[in-house]
Amino acid sequence: MPISKILSGSLDSGKVLQVSQAVTSGSQTSSSQTSLVDVTGATLTVTPTSASNKILLMFDLGAYTNNGSTFPIPYYAIVRGSTVLHAKSGWYLDARSAGTVFGQQLFRIGMSYLDSPSTTSATTYKLQYKSASGGSGHPTLGIEEGSTFTLMEISA
Repeated sequence: MPISKILSGSLDSGKVLQVSQAVTSGSQTSSSQTSLVDVTGATLTVTPTSASNKILLMFDLGAYTNNGSTFPIPYYAIVRGSTVLHAKSGWYLDARSAGTVFGQQLFRIGMSYLDSPSTTSATTYKLQYKSASGGSGHPTLGIEEGSTFTLMEISA
């Protein structure tokens, strides 16, 4: 391939320009089956440097069912403003049982999403969750302290 063809592309494409991470400082629970609830402490704001850049969002949550609940089905969402960008319902392959402690089922949940916000204005992302349906007992889901939400701006 001629060197001129190689040099015609942008060498800056795909670079990570900004990184931001939120780490939850306390655990929380919700038994909501109708409304998404914010994961406390899992909100990030970024001002993209170019409207053509992408935002890579990733989270790793420690999740659990409360004592007395039997596998409520969780629904997790990555949200920009008030728009759900990407969501999953159910215990998918990215959830691994970490065992049972005092009647609680413990899991790790992970998800990623590449967003194209097409703006250079400050943009807020957050994680939300709800119990999509319940098992027996009270369908309460919890988020553990130390769960992470990471954002990276990627150059176009």
